[in-house]
Amino acid sequence: MARPRGSVNRRATRERILAVAERAFAKGGFHGTLLHEVAAESGMRAPSLLYHFESKEDLFDEVVRRAYRRIEPPLLSALASADSPRELLASVLEAISSFEAEHRDLLGVLNAEVLGSGRHGLGAVRDTMLPLVERIESAVRDASGARMPADVPLRQALLHVIVMHAVRANLGEIAPEILGSVDEERALAAALLELVVSWPERGPSPHAA
Repeated sequence: MARPRGSVNRRATRERILAVAERAFAKGGFHGTLLHEVAAESGMRAPSLLYHFESKEDLFDEVVRRAYRRIEPPLLSALASADSPRELLASVLEAISSFEAEHRDLLGVLNAEVLGSGRHGLGAVRDTMLPLVERIESAVRDASGARMPADVPLRQALLHVIVMHAVRANLGEIAPEILGSVDEERALAAALLELVVSWPERGPSPHAA
């Protein structure tokens, strides 16, 4: 059954708005982006834009979701290309680095908004990034086999690595001065992963009855 033409047109309009909004947010940040300017560049008036997105917060959230949806395919490809936990983590960081290089300005704004005081887009990051982290965690556990106890804080370790990588991306050219080289970052990430892979299994609590 053919898709109703109105539905196709609405989807195309939303995509056009999102493409414009993505460039605007990447250039001006959340507060520096004006809805009426996004609407004008999208070929409409602000009330028409608000028909598709209820507010600037709603529009920014969808830009965040769109960005993280685009990073999913290269991440999943990275997970499929490696076998050991160390190789998996290296492949994931490489995929993230490649994506950052292509979308540096946008990701800098997204990271700054989410990690800053405004907290804009936080819910969208939770809904899109955490499922990806769960996929990475599952792949690392599978690659580790029986060596990894179920209560190992692997997700926390992965999030530490990913968040620090995001901070590096935001620092730009001064990152090596503050955080060291990329090679040092990856060596530290690998060491952290090795630590959690060999995490000791908890025995019975000494206070257990």
